[in-house]
Amino acid sequence: MVAAGAHLALPVILANGKAAVRHYSIASNPARRDIYEIAVLHEAQGAGGSGFVHGAYQIGTVIHCDLPKQYFSLRDGSKAALLIAGGIGITAIKPMAQRLKAQGTAFQLHYAASNRQHMAYGDRLRRDLGEQVLCYFSDQGQRLDLETLLTNTARDTDIYVCGPTRMLEQVQSIAARLGFAKDRVHVEAFGVAPKANDRAFRVTLHRSQKTIEVAADQSVLQVLDAANIPAASACGTGQCGTCAVKLLAGAADHRDQVLSEAQKEGMFCPCVSRAADSHITLDL
Repeated sequence: MVAAGAHLALPVILANGKAAVRHYSIASNPARRDIYEIAVLHEAQGAGGSGFVHGAYQIGTVIHCDLPKQYFSLRDGSKAALLIAGGIGITAIKPMAQRLKAQGTAFQLHYAASNRQHMAYGDRLRRDLGEQVLCYFSDQGQRLDLETLLTNTARDTDIYVCGPTRMLEQVQSIAARLGFAKDRVHVEAFGVAPKANDRAFRVTLHRSQKTIEVAADQSVLQVLDAANIPAASACGTGQCGTCAVKLLAGAADHRDQVLSEAQKEGMFCPCVSRAADSHITLDL
């Protein structure tokens, strides 16, 4: 049995011909023992990972991958839970709803999608959860009002959010302002969106005695990989901490979801974080 929030790391070939690994939430009911179900949104303008899954993975394909990993877990003993999903982020939230229902924990699921056609698991969720799931479709002028939703949520509720970076940041900001304890808000990004003010910067690699240039639209990890400089990594979205390295000099713009405030003083996640100024030095 796999716990809600688990991931599979699947091998893919990107559009540039390079082998890579992509992480997908296991969306099957945690009570099932016979399948690992994933849902992959085909992003035609992406790097090619989703296209490879859609084109190369067929019935009968044998896939060699690691056992599931857990970066986004339900908290034990929660009195109540608020689940928020944006788009394909429902893949991580759906099994949480099923697990909470099975164990009798009070919860609501709020699911925002662009339209009904892009609503993964819509019929299944409405059938299984009834009035516990509320849906919002932007093409119908419907909007998930996070401010009102969180204002009306008890402060001892655990909040779980998966979706676009902007949604995660809004929930964290509103929750902090309303007085929710930081450890009550659990987030998972299915991608890390660039910011309009992102700019290029330099990274000195202390052990390698090299300096690399990171463009405004690149991550440090991408540049390390392109330069064939060894660096540990796993989730690629700042959730697991596998890639964290020592920050030896310079100020960081931390964008991960895993390092504590104390750890951020001397650590850096190159998969998502950037330099706050023009230069940083890492222990690589």
